[in-house]
Amino acid sequence: MKRRFNIAAFAAALTVVSLATPSSAQAPAAAEQPVIASADKVTWKPMGLPGMAVSVVAGDPTQAGPYTMLIKIPAGMRIPPHSHPDRYRMSVIISGTLHFGFGDKWDEAAMKVFTPGTIWSEPVGANHFVWAKDGEVIAMLTAIGPTGSKPVAPAK
Repeated sequence: MKRRFNIAAFAAALTVVSLATPSSAQAPAAAEQPVIASADKVTWKPMGLPGMAVSVVAGDPTQAGPYTMLIKIPAGMRIPPHSHPDRYRMSVIISGTLHFGFGDKWDEAAMKVFTPGTIWSEPVGANHFVWAKDGEVIAMLTAIGPTGSKPVAPAK
């Protein structure tokens, strides 16, 4: 009995893997090519609030589909509550310390401290705010675009 279960489990796993793996006869898409970028070769471009910069590592954040980019937030910058339309957003702090909070209004008491190595996700349309309180912050973001930023309208 145990042997049948193992064989069935193996067959099911093999089927899932074969469906998820492209055929060896197909050339890999550009997004499936290796990406190697050393810190000294990163090209930063202005994006977002004045002083912020990004470096697109893979994909195109203006198009539908996956992309990865580095985001640089200068020391002291406060980014007020806003949201993004991306279906999926996952980030990791590369350097610096980011103060991050979810909500519709700036609330320092609600902020969490994200140090290098911290990984977090942002649900679609989730309002949040950030602060590079202690110095410059560099984060890596992987998402499914197209991306954008929608500021939270001030309460009346």
